[in-house]
Amino acid sequence: MLAIIQPGTGFGLNWTDFRRRDKELAWVVMDNKFGSPETVVYGGISSGYKDFSWDEYEYQSTIGSYYGKAVISPILGIFKSRVFG
Repeated sequence: MLAIIQPGTGFGLNWTDFRRRDKELAWVVMDNKFGSPETVVYGGISSGYKDFSWDEYEYQSTIGSYYGKAVISPILGIFKSRVFG
């Protein structure tokens, strides 16, 4: 499993764009000689994390907040590998 939590690309000053398949993180993960993760969890505190786009993974479900109706509630998308079926 790979978890990408609160990735940020705008003012986050990250070294890569975690969403994109053609960027550094995807290359490292997908070219790992020991294999790639079966599941990717992607999201953060916002409902705007629906833009994960690695072709090898497809959206399965969403995990909402377990804090009830908290003002700040994480939303995580679960993506499963197409290879693992």
